Amino acid sequence: MNKFMLILSLFVFSFSSFAGIEVSPEDMAILKSGKFVKRVKMIEGKIWPEVTIISIIPHTPKENVDVYSDFNSHSKFVPDLIKSHVSKVEDGASYIDAEMKMPWPIKNSIYTTKSISKIVGDAYELSWVFVSGNQLKDTVGVVHFVPFEGGKTLFSYTNHVTPDSSLASIFRDRVPLDVEKAVTAILKHLKKNAGKK
Repeated sequence: MNKFMLILSLFVFSFSSFAGIEVSPEDMAILKSGKFVKRVKMIEGKIWPEVTIISIIPHTPKENVDVYSDFNSHSKFVPDLIKSHVSKVEDGASYIDAEMKMPWPIKNSIYTTKSISKIVGDAYELSWVFVSGNQLKDTVGVVHFVPFEGGKTLFSYTNHVTPDSSLASIFRDRVPLDVEKAVTAILKHLKKNAGKK
C-alpha cells in the first residue's frame, strides 16, 4: 500500500466514524523508521491531557487483536496495572475491573470500564468508557488496528483520564510519559506474542 492509498483508506475510515487516524508524510517517515509518533492534546476544562501513540507493528490486525483483547492478562505486562479482570460480558461488551497504582500520595484507583469492539473489513477498533470507580471522574480511550503494507498493522492508542483528586494537577506533566511507558509495554507484548495463536 503506497502513501496515497494509506491516507485514502484512513480518510474513508474517518468519515465512517471508525478510525480517524491522521498520518502526515512526516509522521509516516518516523513510523517507517521504527519509531512511534506521540501526540499530546490538552482539552479545555480537563486536568490531564489526552495522549495518542501511533506505531507500525508486525503481524496482521487480527493477530494483534487476538493478543490485545485478552484483558485478563494486561496486569502481567502493563506497568502499574495491579489488576485487570473481565467481570462480565453483556450485549457484546466486556466489563473490565481494574486497579491502577497512582502516584503517591494519591490512593490506588479501583475502577470498571466497558470495552466495545468494532470490525470494519480487516480493521479493528476497541474502545472503552468509564463505568464506576474511585479516584476517577472519567476514563475513555480507543485502540485501532488497521492493515498496513507487508502484512503489518498500523496501531493507534488514545487515552484520556479525568482524575478525581485535588492533587491531580501536580502530575499533569508526567501523564504523557506514563502513557508512553504503558503503550511501550503493550507494543512489546504484541510483538512478542501476536501470530502465535
